[in-house]
Amino acid sequence: MISYIYGTFQGWDGSSAIIVVDGVGLGLSVRCTSRTLEGISVGSSVEVHVHVHYSQNGPELFGFSSTLEREIFRRLLRARGVGTKSALSLLDELAPSELVQAVLAGDSKMLTRARGIGKKGAARLINDLREVFEEFGGLPAPDLPPSGMEVVQEVESTLKALGYGREEIAGVLDRINELARSGQSTEEIIAVILPEMLPG
Repeated sequence: MISYIYGTFQGWDGSSAIIVVDGVGLGLSVRCTSRTLEGISVGSSVEVHVHVHYSQNGPELFGFSSTLEREIFRRLLRARGVGTKSALSLLDELAPSELVQAVLAGDSKMLTRARGIGKKGAARLINDLREVFEEFGGLPAPDLPPSGMEVVQEVESTLKALGYGREEIAGVLDRINELARSGQSTEEIIAVILPEMLPG
């Protein structure tokens, strides 16, 4: 199964990006949000995390700038009445952290900003996904680049493995985002954060 693609962006075919896999000569049609390929010009290298969706028309590839964005997409598909088109529309309009915060806060007005999501659809999303999205705990800040989001996720996973709970991690999330925004690596952030989390 395809989970990741690295290649050259050749342009758009409707709502799908055409990515040629370097060294293979294989051109793939990948549906992406405008956020995923924001600032990417034709001929530039691009990397996307892939979700493969199977329907009556066969497999379809969806590409995302981070594993977090892909996981949010997959969770959205669990909600009643949400298909790939609606899920992609939501992520086109809202950053992953904004989307999760809207669901947890019951902010239907924010959800209806996405094309194809009305008041009833937003209410269903909130009802179906509120508990599901609580699993994420804190999320990377929406203004972080994909690489920064990945670092924040890695730091959170490391802290969880060290035995820290959701509330403890949420308490230092702003600090983690700040360090990730400055370009620090997972290891560098852990080295800074751990002493700050020790009881004192």
